[in-house]
Amino acid sequence: MGMMLRRTFWGFILVFIGILAIIQNYTGIELHLWGTFFSLLLIGWGLGILMGSRRSTGGRQVIFDEAHVSASDKQTHYDTIFGRGVYDFRDLRVGKDAGNLEANAIFGESIIKINPNTPMLIKGSSVFGQIKFPDGETVVFSEREYRTKSFKADSPHIYLKASAIFGNLVITDKIS
Repeated sequence: MGMMLRRTFWGFILVFIGILAIIQNYTGIELHLWGTFFSLLLIGWGLGILMGSRRSTGGRQVIFDEAHVSASDKQTHYDTIFGRGVYDFRDLRVGKDAGNLEANAIFGESIIKINPNTPMLIKGSSVFGQIKFPDGETVVFSEREYRTKSFKADSPHIYLKASAIFGNLVITDKIS
């Protein structure tokens, strides 16, 4: 299923579920769905997906979808929510492209590709999720810092804050 078709499909599904929930709440028809607040939340979320809304904080979100994203200097925030996002940070350069970045896997999977020759400090935090670092170490319900081999504390570097909340986040320095 293509990205636009998938977005449209999930948008219609969420709007439909929200409308059914409102019908149940206001007509008495037993549809065994949730309350009005949840219904409105689903309708709003569905309409947001259909209209292609994005957060204005300079970020990229993958919601109910799968996407491959090349990092750029215009984006600092990368979220995967109920989907799978592959983020390629290998071409980022210190001072030119990036300074502080944030990546989150929320009920989804994020794969972050980094260049081991780029100085990076990565702080990973996991809650009901898992983060796997390039050295093979995995954290669950904890935090960890990882430094690339070229990282020096007193030199310019890229800082990546990575979080997994009910999700899986893999940071790799492999070529493929």
